[in-house]
Amino acid sequence: MNWKDLIFSIRDYPQVQHELAQAEIELDRMEGKLEQAEKALGQKQYELTQLRSENTRLVYDCSELKVQLCNQRTALGRAKKQEQARTALFRDFYPAMDNTEQYKAFYERIAPWMDEGGYALYRTAERITGFDICTEFPAEDNLGYFEEMNGQKMLTYLTASRFGTVKYETISPCYEKAVSLHTDTSSSEYKNFIRKLYAETLKELGYTDLLPEIEKISWEVKPKNKARSGRER
Repeated sequence: MNWKDLIFSIRDYPQVQHELAQAEIELDRMEGKLEQAEKALGQKQYELTQLRSENTRLVYDCSELKVQLCNQRTALGRAKKQEQARTALFRDFYPAMDNTEQYKAFYERIAPWMDEGGYALYRTAERITGFDICTEFPAEDNLGYFEEMNGQKMLTYLTASRFGTVKYETISPCYEKAVSLHTDTSSSEYKNFIRKLYAETLKELGYTDLLPEIEKISWEVKPKNKARSGRER
């Protein structure tokens, strides 16, 4: 290197040092961006791994659900065939179930398993008559009589109120309690009600196919008289 080149090098030294410093800063900036990009790539790779794992699980779940669906369809088909067989057997034993006595006998036969306590029977009676036991017998309701009473017993209150007489006894200035329930079972209104009650209850319990279409039956509900102590209404 001659003197001329040396002089130029000394003259350009500060500029070269500045450019070198700027290059180092740019290198650090690029390394920072590279580090951020590598972190982002790692995060995305992790998320991709998670998605692949989730996808694998979903594929497995779908396969399981398909197997369960197939089993359910098979079980449903078998249940339908069993139901058809039971229906055929019922029809063999009850080929002409089209009157009140047969409805009642059939209900009583299945009630221990299908309607223990007679609650379905009572709910059907409520629906047919529009009867509400708590409204009709508020004193008994307030005393808690109906909380543990079964459907068959509550039905006696309904039929006495709608198709018979109820004798009351004063228990406070504002309340009277029923002390005697009587149902007129000989009336045509009661007989029509009972026919519809057992037919509709059997349908409610799932025996629609065993019953003919029940004609629309209507009856007159007795008007309620004001209760008097020791008197009937």
